[in-house]
Amino acid sequence: MKQVAGQETFKDPKASKRQKAKHLKNEKIKSSLSKAAEGHELLIPKQDSKGKRGIQCPVCAKIFKCRSDYNRHRVTHTGEKPYRCVECGKSYSDSGTLTAHQRIHTGEKPYECVECGKRFNRSGTLKRHQRSHAGEKPYKCLECGKSFGRNSILTAHERTHTGEKPYKCLECGKSFSRSISLNRHKKKHAQAETPECAECEQGLSPKCVECGKGLSPSQLLTAHQIIYTGEHGSNHVKLWRVERA
Repeated sequence: MKQVAGQETFKDPKASKRQKAKHLKNEKIKSSLSKAAEGHELLIPKQDSKGKRGIQCPVCAKIFKCRSDYNRHRVTHTGEKPYRCVECGKSYSDSGTLTAHQRIHTGEKPYECVECGKRFNRSGTLKRHQRSHAGEKPYKCLECGKSFGRNSILTAHERTHTGEKPYKCLECGKSFSRSISLNRHKKKHAQAETPECAECEQGLSPKCVECGKGLSPSQLLTAHQIIYTGEHGSNHVKLWRVERA
């Protein structure tokens, strides 16, 4: 693929054809949604298979009870994310998802489990939690038949069959099938990089308290032990003040 006068051109005719088809589809979606937003006839109330009336999406033909429901659905086709979190900058396609996200910052947990009193910031999270009390396991592995209470656990389990390991340690290159396994592994690296002083048996912080610059384990231990020996190396290590962890 190359750029010519601001347009993409393809050596492979099939690739060019696919790109044109994708572009045409996107233009049709934009046109349909634009007309719908202007009150086009596609938004005249329709009946669904059960005889219920509502507003029909011109792109996928789904029918919604009211315009507000349709408007929330519409952005799934356009990719719009107009609702932005002022705290961290993340954007969302609907206000409800933004509200749920903002509870991460505020710490608000309005949904309480009547069984054990545990609280959650999303209703969906509460429902998943309640399955643990009810013993429900609606997510079933097609490979071995095992069932799970959460879809995310099923996804992680399925990797034992596929061998997929999407979580990679940037430190040593080792890969894992679950993010929690990677996090446990990374802690081992952090512990190995934090030396302990034989004199006081204290673990040491790997950063200088003066400037925040990182020290290698050997530099860190050397700088710390100056406290006991009074010796200074020939390098800049003698200038470092080291904070005990």
